[in-house]
Amino acid sequence: MLGNIFRAVATAISIYSLLCIVRIFMSWMPEILHTSVGRFFRMICDPFLDMFRSLPFTRVGIMDLSPIFAIGSLSILQMIFEELGRGTLPSARNIVMMIIAIIFSFIGFMITILIVIVVVRLIYELLNRSSYSPFWQSIDGFIMPIVTRISRFFAPKKMLSVTAGLSISLAVLVIIRVGLKFLMMFIL
Repeated sequence: MLGNIFRAVATAISIYSLLCIVRIFMSWMPEILHTSVGRFFRMICDPFLDMFRSLPFTRVGIMDLSPIFAIGSLSILQMIFEELGRGTLPSARNIVMMIIAIIFSFIGFMITILIVIVVVRLIYELLNRSSYSPFWQSIDGFIMPIVTRISRFFAPKKMLSVTAGLSISLAVLVIIRVGLKFLMMFIL
């Protein structure tokens, strides 16, 4: 009886997570948010998502990472209720392992996004140096602080070209991503 209740709660959390994911995608299409469907999703999901938006560590530069933290917390709750539904009490170790897995997945995801952006920017730098649009300025505003930090670590007293900085950063990010994957396999 109690197991069925816990499984129902886990299912409800799963459905709510899906609704929140749809709401997050809707934020990329603002015209939809003013329809009756958009208002429904805002009414249901925004109070929960706003709790994470107010946390200061969920913003990195221009990126709002609060949806990732919100969905991650729902995933942890869902896993806990699924275990309770199976009749097992989740141990502190299992909960910590879930949190570590979500953190590692998040970090890996962010590094992968950075790798893709650096690759695209490096290709653009190699193929087309003559034009520079506001799009590339916003891309540079996002990645250049990271590229500069990595470049300064390897060449602290030398000014590197954009191509060299991007190349070094790409290599370092790939090594970190592969190392993170092996570390995750080792720990989990």
